[in-house]
Amino acid sequence: MPKLAKRLFLYFSAALIVFTIVLAGLFDTLMRDASIKENRTLLENRTRALAASLTEESAAQAPSTAQENRRGMSGRQRGMHMRGMHHADNTSENSSDTRSNSYCRRYVSEADTSKPASAEDASYLKNLSALAGGTVWLVDRRSKTITAYGPDDKEIYDALPSEAENMLNSIYEGSFVSSEGFNDLLDAPSFTAGAPIKNTNGEVTGALLVHRTFSGLAESERSGLKILAAAIASAFVLSLVLSLILARRFVRPLARMEKTAAVLADGNYSERTDIRQDDEVGSLARSIDTLAERLSEAEKERERLEKMRRDFLSSVSHELRTPLTVLRGTVDLLSSGIEISGEKRRSLLEQTMSQTSQLERLVNDLFELTRLENPDFTIEKSQGSITDALEDAVSSANRIASKKNIAIKAVSPIMPVIMDMDYGRIRQMFLIVLDNAVKFSPADGEIELSLQSSDSGWSVSIRDHGQGIPEDILPELFGRFRSHKGENNPNGTGLGLAIAKQIANRHGIELTAKNAESGGAVFTFSKS
Repeated sequence: MPKLAKRLFLYFSAALIVFTIVLAGLFDTLMRDASIKENRTLLENRTRALAASLTEESAAQAPSTAQENRRGMSGRQRGMHMRGMHHADNTSENSSDTRSNSYCRRYVSEADTSKPASAEDASYLKNLSALAGGTVWLVDRRSKTITAYGPDDKEIYDALPSEAENMLNSIYEGSFVSSEGFNDLLDAPSFTAGAPIKNTNGEVTGALLVHRTFSGLAESERSGLKILAAAIASAFVLSLVLSLILARRFVRPLARMEKTAAVLADGNYSERTDIRQDDEVGSLARSIDTLAERLSEAEKERERLEKMRRDFLSSVSHELRTPLTVLRGTVDLLSSGIEISGEKRRSLLEQTMSQTSQLERLVNDLFELTRLENPDFTIEKSQGSITDALEDAVSSANRIASKKNIAIKAVSPIMPVIMDMDYGRIRQMFLIVLDNAVKFSPADGEIELSLQSSDSGWSVSIRDHGQGIPEDILPELFGRFRSHKGENNPNGTGLGLAIAKQIANRHGIELTAKNAESGGAVFTFSKS
């Protein structure tokens, strides 16, 4: 597995563990709160229902009569309540002075066979507790006696907590109350619901208290947690499997990009990622593909320039070889001691001078172009007239054009234009293009000049009516290694236009070339 996939898997796992812990804690808290709330509501409803069924008759009625009048649970309740109340009357009379703020808790048990009445009361309270879903206490208001189901028949005198006392007072006033004020008496966290018990006259004679400890909810809570644990464990395992799959899927395009980068580094610029995603990974893949495309174009350009360089060196070598061969042949002939007539000698010397001039021009052009391409070479500029430089170049070109009877004429008024420039090099720039136009114009033709000026800048156009520029040469016409030869330019080195382009660049002038629709070529100098 890739390292990044492992890291993502660990991140997902850590996130899942944290999520599981938080979810389990929230579920436990919410389930506990919901369970407590539900059990409280259920306990309160059951307490209300039981209290409504317990009706107190007057104290003067005999237990047997009550049992005859009412059968079942309610009869036993009245008998039990009366026995508890009478028992509490005797106790409270003996201790009313010392325990006026205390309650007597009386526990009854079914195991006490010596007291059948107590056993019957215990059975009754046990049944009530089962119906209520908690521990039932019956409280006699007058005697302050609490009767409850317990392990033995014993009496405990103690003061109730203030919250429990307040709860009983509210019940005695006829209210249905719930509280947690009996925790200290029950020795456990609990919830108590209370309801008043009234006699036939509607007077509150006692209270029904139903206690339920929170420990009774533990079993249902544990059951819920087991279900939650099983669900979380299943979801956790499934999530781990999914996270592993997603991590590998996320890393797959990155691995593809890594492979593509390695192939590009080896020089194979045709490789592509082929990743199509509308996200950051997809954007990175597109950037790599764009880089590969640029590298491929740069490689093609490098190969093209290398071919041009080789062609240029071949051309320069040929240009150098021709005059050098002529010079050496002449020198060899002159030094051989052979008698040479005056006319023949003069012809040899003229040929030598011509080849020497050609060689000098080639060397000078190479030197000039190299200097202009050097960023450290500084051109001295001063205020000058573009118009004067153009007219000066036209004057020099006319001497060449006159040999072919070519006219150079302005097709628009030549307006004066002033700018910072190197006058000699601007003149040279115009003259190179004019000389090129003369070379490729037919005899008895014409070359058209125009200069247009405005507040935003100026432009100069030079148009010939020759054969035009071959389309395959036009894109690289101003290249350093482009040499275009033909019958009109047998001695060309291909450096003139490159020099003109460098001079234009040094002056912030844009030099462009195109073929005119009606024939010929148009060179335009523009500056804004």
